[in-house]
Amino acid sequence: MASGLLISDNESGYDPEMFCIPKHYIDDLERVFIPHGLIMDRTERMARDIMKQMGGDHIVVLCVLKGGYKFFADLLDYIKALNRNQDESLPMTIDFIRLKSYCNDQTVKEVKVIGGDDLCMLAGKNVLIVEDIVETGRTMRKLLGLLEKYKPQMVKVASLLLKRTPRSSGYRPDFVGFEIPDKFVVGYALDYNEYFRDLNSLALSNTLRRSLSAQTNGEVRITDILKSKFPHASAIKVVDISGGCGAMYEVHVESVEFKGKRVVQQHQMINQLLSSRGEVCFPGGKQDLKDMSEIDTALREAQEEIGLPSDQVEVICKLVPIINKDGILVTPVVAFIGDTFQPQPNADEVSDVFVLPLYYFLKSEEHSSTPYDTGMLVHFFTFKDRNLHKTFTIWGLTAQLCIIVAYVALGQKPLFKVDFDIDDPFTSMEKYLMAKYATSKL
Repeated sequence: MASGLLISDNESGYDPEMFCIPKHYIDDLERVFIPHGLIMDRTERMARDIMKQMGGDHIVVLCVLKGGYKFFADLLDYIKALNRNQDESLPMTIDFIRLKSYCNDQTVKEVKVIGGDDLCMLAGKNVLIVEDIVETGRTMRKLLGLLEKYKPQMVKVASLLLKRTPRSSGYRPDFVGFEIPDKFVVGYALDYNEYFRDLNSLALSNTLRRSLSAQTNGEVRITDILKSKFPHASAIKVVDISGGCGAMYEVHVESVEFKGKRVVQQHQMINQLLSSRGEVCFPGGKQDLKDMSEIDTALREAQEEIGLPSDQVEVICKLVPIINKDGILVTPVVAFIGDTFQPQPNADEVSDVFVLPLYYFLKSEEHSSTPYDTGMLVHFFTFKDRNLHKTFTIWGLTAQLCIIVAYVALGQKPLFKVDFDIDDPFTSMEKYLMAKYATSKL
């Protein structure tokens, strides 16, 4: 594997005042880390190295979007210049792909390729993957494993940046532009929340450092809950370990409340405390003694949680009950509500209210899944609410119900794999209920 231009851990970069920086970024940049001219010189040399190792045979160049497009374009320009000015040339066809990592408990289990032509056309071909940055290397290894089944003759990877990080899996690309320390860089098509892609140089950002030094919204919320429950705790640490989707957290609490209790009892205390908090769900709750039916419970909870008057609700049906992850029997109630309804969330129970169209739960763009419990799938949908300026993850039971209701209401099948009979979802729900009931404590 080729070595990139090594940038030391002590490299502090350059004063932004020495460069032509767009005015809208002046207050956000701390230092210019790798100037544009140095990027271009290094890219030109990488083009020569690629020509030397892969020249003479046709290659398929795959650009990994979005961050790789700038490096990809400049690298190909240098290769085309060499084709015009050398006796040996490198015939190329190009394609563009995006990688979607499936969100799970701690690691990426699967990588989905979005876009590009039929990957079967890679059979017997020499392939060059062009990427912006390799950090842990796990996603790239997954991609290479995925491409292997199409039996290309050779696959090599060119990455502008290789990050030195203790999280690395040990993977190294075949061609590396710069080997950089474990710092967060932006620019030259590398973004932070879609900003800085239009910056020519690679830089360190004040905005990015401030954001990364803080906890995520989910981590802050869980930490606040734990602090209120364990006021005498000497240490509380909460880390999102779900790949950023907010579906699962690693929690560490040191508190006098745990004195004399076994580790398993400590975990039970924390799990009971955090159960269902911070999750996206429909209005609902436990049946009250005055509730005559599951429908009465649903209407009462909707009134209490989001201020939905029962006279503005047209109940359509009840779905087959489901036993959730906590062993509680849940009966979904489906209803219409008027377009003019304005939610009034109860701050003690609800932090945010948002609305999504049903077809959102049939598309594949914001969907991912991970295997769970003997082949079952847990579905995840990511939604960015522009009004609230927040990102939500709809997953688990809530996501499953959304998929089923969307299919029944719209008559369209989801564009992704499900683990139940989509043509007869209610029979599948009944079979799952009976199987779950046989092993539950209900």
